[in-house]
Amino acid sequence: MTPTDVNSLAAGTVAEAEVVAILDAAADAMFRLDAAGRVTRCNRSARRILGHGTQELLGQPFRALLLPAGRPAFDALIAQAGHAGRVDDYSRISLRRSDGQVVPVALTVTPAGGAGWWAVARDLTEQADAQRTLAESEQRVRRGEVLAATGSFVVDGAAGVVQWSTGMYLIFDVVPGASQLSVPAHLDLVHPDDRAEVRSAVQDALAGVRAAELDHRIVRPDGEIGWVFLAVEPAHDAAGAVLGARGVCQDVTARKQADIAVRAALERERSASHELRRLDRAKEEFLATVSHELRTPLTAILGFASLLRGTAAEHDQLLEPIERNASDMAQMVERLLDYSRLEAGGVTIEPRSIDLGELIAGSVRQLSASLGGRPVDVVIPAGQQVWADPEALERILVNLVGNAAKYSERPAAITVAAQPGGQGIIISVADEGPGIDEEHQMRIFERFFRIPGATRAKRGTGVGLAIVRQYVELHGGMVWVDSEPGKGSTFRFDLAIGGGQ
Repeated sequence: MTPTDVNSLAAGTVAEAEVVAILDAAADAMFRLDAAGRVTRCNRSARRILGHGTQELLGQPFRALLLPAGRPAFDALIAQAGHAGRVDDYSRISLRRSDGQVVPVALTVTPAGGAGWWAVARDLTEQADAQRTLAESEQRVRRGEVLAATGSFVVDGAAGVVQWSTGMYLIFDVVPGASQLSVPAHLDLVHPDDRAEVRSAVQDALAGVRAAELDHRIVRPDGEIGWVFLAVEPAHDAAGAVLGARGVCQDVTARKQADIAVRAALERERSASHELRRLDRAKEEFLATVSHELRTPLTAILGFASLLRGTAAEHDQLLEPIERNASDMAQMVERLLDYSRLEAGGVTIEPRSIDLGELIAGSVRQLSASLGGRPVDVVIPAGQQVWADPEALERILVNLVGNAAKYSERPAAITVAAQPGGQGIIISVADEGPGIDEEHQMRIFERFFRIPGATRAKRGTGVGLAIVRQYVELHGGMVWVDSEPGKGSTFRFDLAIGGGQ
C-alpha cells in the first residue's frame, strides 16, 4: 500500500466499498485501531500473516499481537503519530503468529479519520531470510578465504579507494580499518623489487587494457617476507565502461618456500653428483695407473721365477708359492685394468662364430695355477658354436671359473655347461661353495661389492662379477645367479648361437 492510500484512508475520503477493496488488495497487513488501540478492522493479508481469523483479531489490543520487546516502540509510534498528525516512522517490530512463530515487520502508524489509527505492517520475513542467507554466504566466503589463504579486492577507479575482503587483511597481516586503503597504500605493502610490476598490472586493469596474473613478494608489518599470487582484471558496468579493477590474492608463501627448498636440494644434489663423478674419474685414473705400473714388476717376478725352475730342488719348493701369488696378483691387476677400460667406455667387441668348447678349454688352461688341482667338468655339445667376441668371452669365463675356484674347497668340482635357451644358448658355471643369501644375489654384480663376512678371508678386487656383467651386456645378453646358502652357486649368462646374425 502506498502512502497516498494510507493518507486517503486516514482522512476518511474513501467510500466503504472502496475501503474494503483497498484493504483486501493490499499485500501488507492493515489494521484499523480505535482510540484504545483495539483492532476494529483488518484485511486479508493481516489474517494470512498472523494466521488468525477475523473474529479472533477484532477487539484484540494491537499491543497483544506484538512481542513484548517491541511494545515500547509501538507506543512511541502512537504518541508521535498523534502529535504529528501524519505517518511518522518505520520501526522494525515483530508480531507473533497464532502458531507461535515470529514475523518481523516494518510498522507504519498514522492517525485515522475520527479517532484511532491505521497500522500497516509489512512482512519482512523474506528480507530477513535474504539478509540471513547473505550473512551466511559472507561467512562461508570468509571461511573459504581462510582455508584457501585467499582474499579479494576491488579498486574504485574514480575515487581511487580500495576495498579488501577479510582474507586480504589476513594475507597481508594488516588490522582492518587501521588506515584508509588506496592503491598507493596497497603498493606500499609490496616488496620494493616487485612494486613496479604490480603497479603496472593494476594500472593496466584500471585502464581496461588487460588482465594480469603474477607472483610477487609482500612485506608484512613485522618485516616478514611473504609470497602472493595476484590476479587482477578490469571491472566494467553493464554498458561495458571501466569502473575500476578487481582482483584476487592467494598466499603462496609455503609453496614458494617449498620450491626454494627443492631447488636448493636439487642444486646440492647436482653438486654432490658432480663431485662424485669427479671422484669416480679420479679413482678410475688411479686404478688404471696403479694397475699399469704393477704389471711390469709382476711380469719380471714371474719371468725370473720361471728361469729359476730346475736350478735346484730346494728352489722349486720355494718358487711354487712365489709363482702362485704372483699369478694371482697378475690376474687381479688384469681385472682392474679391464674394469677401468669398461668403465671408460674404451672396450668394443667384434663378435664372430667361435667354438665354445675350445674357448672353455683355453680359459681353464689359463687358470691352471689358480685352480689348485680342482677338477673342471665341461658339459658342452661337441662343436657347439656361439656368436661372441673371443677375448671378451674368455674374460667372462676366466672370471666366473676363477670365482668358483676361489669359493669352493678341494676336491669339489666346478662344472661348465651349455644348453639351449630362448633364441640362443645359456652357459652356466656351477660350484659347490658356501652359496649366496638371496639378499645379496642382486648386488654381487655391482662394482666393489663383496658379501659381508663370507668373503673377508678371500683376496680379490670386488670387480670380477661387475666385469662379467658388462661384457655380457656388450653382447646383448644378461647374467644371473641361482644359489642357496650351503648348496653352492650357479652363474648363468646367455649368448646368441654361432653361425651368423
